[in-house]
Amino acid sequence: MSQSSTSVDTSRSVFETLVGTSCHFCDDGRLARDEYKGNDAVVCDACETPAVQSW
Repeated sequence: MSQSSTSVDTSRSVFETLVGTSCHFCDDGRLARDEYKGNDAVVCDACETPAVQSW
């Protein structure tokens, strides 16, 4: 059980680190917290490509 909560904490830390950075898939976007296919994710605000997601 503690391993599962550790993974969630790590995901949140990665998400927070990526938010606001430039998208590597397009030239115009910035990464923002959002959902992607029902999962928590960090997604480009321009091309909507997920940089990371947690399920």
